[in-house]
Amino acid sequence: MLRIRLTYLLLFLVVFFGFSKEEPTLLKVSYLEDSKHILEINDVIKLNFIQLEDKNKLNFGFTKSNIWIQLHLEKLKPNTKYKILINTIINDTIEVYKKEENIFEKKKLGEAFPSNNRYPSYSFIPEKENCTIYFKVIGRDQPLFFPFEVFKLEDTEKSDLSELVLLGIIYGVVFLILLLNIVLYINTLERIYIYSMFFNVFSLGVLFYFDGIIKLYFFPNSLYWNNQFIAIAFCGSFIFTNYYIVEFLNLRQHKKRLSTYFLMVNSAFLLILGVSFWHPTGFNWYLKGNLVLTTVEVIVLSYSILYIRKKEKDYFFIQLLSVICLNVFGTISQCTFSGLLPINFLTNHSVHFVILPQILIQAFALGKRFSILIKQQAIMRKSLQESAQVYSRSLINNIEEERRRLSKDFHDSIGQNLLVIRNGMLRIRKDNIEDKHREKLNELMHITSDTLDEIRMISQNLRPTMLDSIGLTASIESMIRKLNEVVSITFVYECEHSIDKCVADDLEINIYRILQELTNNIIKHAKATKALITIKKEDNILTITVKDDGVGFDINFKDYLNPKNGLSAIKERTNILNGKLSIDTQKNKGTTTVIIIPIVN
Repeated sequence: MLRIRLTYLLLFLVVFFGFSKEEPTLLKVSYLEDSKHILEINDVIKLNFIQLEDKNKLNFGFTKSNIWIQLHLEKLKPNTKYKILINTIINDTIEVYKKEENIFEKKKLGEAFPSNNRYPSYSFIPEKENCTIYFKVIGRDQPLFFPFEVFKLEDTEKSDLSELVLLGIIYGVVFLILLLNIVLYINTLERIYIYSMFFNVFSLGVLFYFDGIIKLYFFPNSLYWNNQFIAIAFCGSFIFTNYYIVEFLNLRQHKKRLSTYFLMVNSAFLLILGVSFWHPTGFNWYLKGNLVLTTVEVIVLSYSILYIRKKEKDYFFIQLLSVICLNVFGTISQCTFSGLLPINFLTNHSVHFVILPQILIQAFALGKRFSILIKQQAIMRKSLQESAQVYSRSLINNIEEERRRLSKDFHDSIGQNLLVIRNGMLRIRKDNIEDKHREKLNELMHITSDTLDEIRMISQNLRPTMLDSIGLTASIESMIRKLNEVVSITFVYECEHSIDKCVADDLEINIYRILQELTNNIIKHAKATKALITIKKEDNILTITVKDDGVGFDINFKDYLNPKNGLSAIKERTNILNGKLSIDTQKNKGTTTVIIIPIVN
């Protein structure tokens, strides 16, 4: 196992160092500034260049001067193809001069000219060990810097592959976050995810520009639209970032003035974007205005974060980290474009380091916001369920109370009146009356007795008086006994212990009603011949099981909880008792209903 791991480690080191970039043994770099745009190659070779010890110092910031760069290469391998890669697309036009047979060969590179590469490159085959190449970079009052590397041709492919792998990882992350925003928007329909999506899209545009993808695949022959694309992408990313911040931090609610500031910054970005279409002067104004507005953006954002630190505690530290990254890498980027920092991996990819942390932090913040929203919805659902249970319990209690009142009225008022009438007719029948009247009186007495029995049955159904007199256990036994007397189905009842006082007095009626509803369903729908009712009490749990051998029903049928079949009422009453209801049934295989109710001591 250890050998296998060592083998993988060795392969990793071989691949890693195989992607490394080698430069010639000796490289001397010097430059010359042409502020009047009058020098040609034949003039330049006669002048003294300013020599640099570090090629990374070829950063001149905003300049109108043409910059001549002299590269003197020594100890090259003759007749071997080399490539000079200028890994930036900031420079519009680059002219390359190399002496061939006492004549300087001229070639044009840069964003303004067609190329099959993402970055400007120049290939050459030296005839000797030493070689001098001149580069003329045209100044247009825009940032001008010259990061370059020299490769052998076979090393160039390795370098391109390693960079493409890195870019693939970066863009893969960005696209995944974009997909995440789409999913979150579909689930929430909140506009903040739309703002985040547009920010990701415009940020991708910025990365595409600085990685040379726009030049290579979209506008290979148009300097105007290459420059205009980055202006649109930059402004779009900042504008939608501001919309996102206003929405994310609830600035319209907490501090409306701050949201107004962000809208003013957005208006300013739109203004300089409009000016940028006037090339080249307007575009140069845009570049400088963009530096100023990004500084204002950072100031307003920092103040907003500090203002909401107590009101939006959940998001304060996330946005604080975002501001720190924006400040650090944004400052590095601005200093790089202004010519204040040397060229290295960090400064040459400063835009990547500005955008990627913002996208990642934003995705994390939105994910946290979504999780908080889910928790709030869960709390709201629980609150609604509790409110529904309270309402349901109150409604059922009111119904039971109204039934109690009606039952009492039937029994005490109408029932008593009918009893008085029947007793009066009994006394009259004892008197000497004609036979025809006696026969009519017997008929009325029979109707009165039937009506009185019906009144008693209705009163009993409305509110079983036995619950208050003999208790829940005896009332259930009485109900099952009466059912066996009047229906053909055999009801078997098993209950070893008394279940009186297992729940609160005012809730016992719910257990009685549940059993009443289940037995009614068996009688009306099950077509059963036998039903078993079992009630067990153990470990503070009351288990009610009702099983029949009837036709059953489709448990997946959408209307199985239709109020007409009584199951919805059973479910509601079970919820009132804080119990659980389960139904096991299949077509022609009977139905088993189990209700588990916690016992309240």
